[in-house]
Amino acid sequence: MLEHKETPGLGSQISDVEYEQTESAFLSQFKGKIARDIVLVKGETKDNIQAITGATISSRAVVEGVRQGVEKFLKIKK
Repeated sequence: MLEHKETPGLGSQISDVEYEQTESAFLSQFKGKIARDIVLVKGETKDNIQAITGATISSRAVVEGVRQGVEKFLKIKK
């Protein structure tokens, strides 16, 4: 994520890095996922991407963008 204009404390959590962490907790959920697991879930999940409470639209936008990017990459790679 290069930039966003989300509400501080809500949508900004997509890129917020907590104290003593090196990356956003939200974005770190994408690591090691395969394309079919890039799905937004509103509750607890280990297999998919958990939405940020109060920022479902922001979460959905990021997940959809990443998923589409992965799908396009995989088509080109083939």
